[in-house]
Amino acid sequence: MDDKTAQFLQKIRTFSEEVNLYFSSDLIAKAIDELVDEYNLDNDFVMDLIYDFFISDFDIEKLKTSITGKINNVEKFISDFLGKLFLPVASFIEFKVKEHIKKPDDYKKYVDNFNDLIESRNVDELLDFVDDLENKIDFKEEEELVVDFLGKSIMEVLKSQDYTGPQKVNGSALYLLINKPDCLNRFIKTFLSNQEKIGSKKMMLNDREEEPTIANWIKHFIKENGNEMFGSIALAKYLTSTFVNTLLTEEEKKILRKVLKLYRNLNFFPESMANIPREDWEIFPVERDVVLGSKNINRIENKPKEEIIKPKIEEKIEIVKEIEKTQELDLPDLKNKELKELQDLFTKYPDKSLERKAIENEIKKINNKK
Repeated sequence: MDDKTAQFLQKIRTFSEEVNLYFSSDLIAKAIDELVDEYNLDNDFVMDLIYDFFISDFDIEKLKTSITGKINNVEKFISDFLGKLFLPVASFIEFKVKEHIKKPDDYKKYVDNFNDLIESRNVDELLDFVDDLENKIDFKEEEELVVDFLGKSIMEVLKSQDYTGPQKVNGSALYLLINKPDCLNRFIKTFLSNQEKIGSKKMMLNDREEEPTIANWIKHFIKENGNEMFGSIALAKYLTSTFVNTLLTEEEKKILRKVLKLYRNLNFFPESMANIPREDWEIFPVERDVVLGSKNINRIENKPKEEIIKPKIEEKIEIVKEIEKTQELDLPDLKNKELKELQDLFTKYPDKSLERKAIENEIKKINNKK
């Protein structure tokens, strides 16, 4: 394997799953075909441009140098090259693609197609997971787990540093609410009756002194804000009110905040999850530390619920079992160690992917030398 191919394969593995998914898809193959046809170029030439662009860390000047004298309208080709091949994954690479494209909106369909690809991939994986889960799940056991948590174990989980508690409850609760929606009323009723205490000072409720139970805190919140869906502003205003500040410490207010978010998520489900991607749904509020771009759901730490309701995307490498469906290659000397290794590697990448094409070119080069 020559240095360029090896460098490219090593380089692309360092990018996110989204980038690898895109460059292993039919979308990239179609975009390359468009460039080949429109500019009357050799397919291998375009592939080399892509390899070099990755290896050079997206050096636009090197790209211009490579095409100068070979393409008449360099500026237009640069826009097409970037718009069709790299704009769809612009949010996942450290390169400001739009700055080098004259009219980014001209390439909207390529971005939309990639977004559809991700959505389709996520839905397929979720459905596969659900099918597998349905064969294993004990509905009654899961329902009792959630009821026990909502009725008497909320504080234990809220105070614990171990996220496996909310992970399990979120997964079970969401699965049941989606697939057995009649559980919702029981969950709400149990939660609104919770007698665990937040704080130690008694509170005034309806002109009576009451224990600061979760049930009473929610009653007071409803009394102040009404029994309608509420947002972050109403929540913040309540938590900074004199009433709350008089009764609770800062740590206790953090707990109350989570309890009220849980109330919103559960009591108004599924409206409470409107405009939120399915993989980000939650009943029990989970704290998240955003590390990188907000659009990349895999770049968020401490998202245990995702492991329950949506499995992580597996490694990009797909094992292609039916080799008969792929392009036949002339491998006259399978005893050659390098050819064997390349052939094994070749079948591990999806048809039409850049990685597969790079390995195919290597095999051809070796055969041409014989």
